[in-house]
Amino acid sequence: MNCFSLRPLIGASSLFTLCLLLLPSCGDDDDSAATPITLSGEEIIVGDGLAWTEVTLSANGEPTEVAVVFTEGALENLPTGSPHAHEFLLPLPARAVVPPYTHATLD
Repeated sequence: MNCFSLRPLIGASSLFTLCLLLLPSCGDDDDSAATPITLSGEEIIVGDGLAWTEVTLSANGEPTEVAVVFTEGALENLPTGSPHAHEFLLPLPARAVVPPYTHATLD
């Protein structure tokens, strides 16, 4: 039986370099499947601006980040009175499942 080996022809460091060069080609060509997605909830009027929630999902659909986002105007002309004068309910995006949460509040 005739066998052919590259080992005598290629030094150990060259073989290692060759393996490193070939390694990236072993992955999946569809990089979009590994890209996280950020979903936005409904915009709610707060003060003179808007506020909403955002949920970032990993490639397999697991939530990795939950955020409350608001415009600069949302900090102006807020209701006054008691410490809890008004509560703003910000729903999470409909496509984002973050049990047991369904919303965030600002008060």
